[in-house]
Amino acid sequence: MGRNHRRLFLATSLGLALLLASCAPTAAPVTPTLPITSVPRQESTPNAGTPTPVAKSPSTAPSATSSLIVASPTASGPAALVQKPKIGGVLVRYQPADPVSSDIHQETAANGVWPFAPIYSLLVMQDPSDETRLVGDLAQSWEATDPTHYVFHLRNNAKWHDGKPVTAEDVKFSFDRIVKPPAGVLSPRKGVYASVIDSVDAIDTTTVRVQLKYPTASFLNLVGSEWSAVLPKHVIETRNGSMKNDPVGSGPFKFKNWALSARIEVVRNPSYFLPDRPYLDGITTLIIPEPATEIAALRTGRVYMTAPGSRGVSADEADILRREVPGVQVGTNYSLPYFATALNVTQPPFSDVRVRKAFFLAYDQQEMVDLANAKGGVPAALLPPTSEWSLSKEELATIPGVKEVTDKDIADAKRLLAEAGYSSGMTVNFPVRVRYQVHVRGGEVIRQQMQRIGIKINLEPLDDAVFFERVNGRNFKASEVVFSQAIADPDAYLTQFTSKSPTNYMGLADKELDVLIDQQSKTLDVGARKRLVHDVQLKLLDQYVSRPFWSPIYYMAWWNYVKGYRPPTLCCETNNNFRDVWLDRG
Repeated sequence: MGRNHRRLFLATSLGLALLLASCAPTAAPVTPTLPITSVPRQESTPNAGTPTPVAKSPSTAPSATSSLIVASPTASGPAALVQKPKIGGVLVRYQPADPVSSDIHQETAANGVWPFAPIYSLLVMQDPSDETRLVGDLAQSWEATDPTHYVFHLRNNAKWHDGKPVTAEDVKFSFDRIVKPPAGVLSPRKGVYASVIDSVDAIDTTTVRVQLKYPTASFLNLVGSEWSAVLPKHVIETRNGSMKNDPVGSGPFKFKNWALSARIEVVRNPSYFLPDRPYLDGITTLIIPEPATEIAALRTGRVYMTAPGSRGVSADEADILRREVPGVQVGTNYSLPYFATALNVTQPPFSDVRVRKAFFLAYDQQEMVDLANAKGGVPAALLPPTSEWSLSKEELATIPGVKEVTDKDIADAKRLLAEAGYSSGMTVNFPVRVRYQVHVRGGEVIRQQMQRIGIKINLEPLDDAVFFERVNGRNFKASEVVFSQAIADPDAYLTQFTSKSPTNYMGLADKELDVLIDQQSKTLDVGARKRLVHDVQLKLLDQYVSRPFWSPIYYMAWWNYVKGYRPPTLCCETNNNFRDVWLDRG
């Protein structure tokens, strides 16, 4: 059966479901990789809001880690750089669903970061006006005394929203909570953090020392991820180890209210450590699950900004906004986190590699892009194809689950299933996130693709809380999963496939892979590391445990009276602080 005939068959089968606009953010933390092979002590400028950056732009210094090849973001225009910011006003934006909780350390999906990131502070952060630089947040200065030893000096005027001072003990507590989570605390990014960080110590009230396990150029970018929020030790310890519904931070905004399925509200923090920030009185995030209602809310000015993820606006909607609504600006986000199909190798039938290979021989990503997420992505293997670490286009064109599916692939898949004892086919349940239609549509496409080889897929639409409980507990045979990356570095992608990673949803246990993944992380020579990363990708792909739905390309939009905002080129857990954003509405 040719590709065009298959697409017609799928399009007819999906029916009205495929007419809905996409609405799914993905999880993951994302920061562009910066050249930080050596870091001198950095001092912030007295009485200034932006300390001296840690590293120069990748265009002026060599990097031992990755930079994505992406287009420049759309800024708010030259006027935003010279106008005096206006104080006041509440920025209104939307996202399609409630987060599972406000405890950033325990969340996987990006919709847990967008509304709550303005509440928290980091040690260092991406410069809101230039994402290629890192600047101080809670840390006003820092130095690397050797490649594995960092010392951070905290501001002495940072306070929690309950008035207590932020101390080095809070920083130690926060990173220990990610790297060595206590019982009952989920840490989805433990794998990548624990692979790098050996210990974190509070030297005194305002001094933190971090010892790395080995020299790595990815460390400061990891610290600068919005998933690395510093949380209040005293608050979490009095709340049985969690802060899921009433967050306390030290950021520019304070938590006010969370009305489920309606809105999340934060208000200006009058005691923020930068005395002239934030400019806004607050931020209100409306929960709007229907795509048509979201776009109507933007066009009528009910909301001033969309979400930055896949349910910002679709590619078609972005084109319409550019043509028909001149007061709205549109930006493009290239996403590092992605959702994917995962097969659980600890349970039959997918404990048999022949069954896994058969599944992915029939798995067609281009059809997924065309039918479930029109124009919103490109086929990919493990790392985004825009990354210098990705496999070549020629190699990707040979990988089952990435390449175009042929009639021979279908015949080979049926043969492998018969050899594994499933000549009569099988039935497999497949959980999907019901709140995001793009995820449901992706599941529908997979269901139709697997019918070709005799695998019957029963879709299980689940709310996020139940879905993530199932996935994190590895309570599935095949499922959609969310892979959230903390940084734009191979470590963030590959570490999640190691035996002890909390995001190894597939149950893969391969000691040789563990060694290779650890080895590439410790390799600072770029050429040698690229060769290792290449080999690791091929070995992982030969295990047939997971493939992306696609590598996402996202669009977002905002009215031109939203000033001081620069959309990230790498979506979606960056530049959500909003301390420099203001409204020019007369």
